[in-house]
Amino acid sequence: MLEILLSKAVTLFENDERFKAVERERDRKDLIETHLQELEEKVYFASFIFLSSIYNIHPNNLVHY
Repeated sequence: MLEILLSKAVTLFENDERFKAVERERDRKDLIETHLQELEEKVYFASFIFLSSIYNIHPNNLVHY
């Protein structure tokens, strides 16, 4: 799945000067992976906040694994 996302991201950004400024392909992929992970975390936390507000769950009552 990640490879598909990376491939699409490369296609989307291949003409972007900021993307071209990163010389090594591996560094470009690392930047994209990091960005996707950050987006995933933001979506996760936004979903958590939304659901916790619906179900009236307080963050202090959760067990972290």
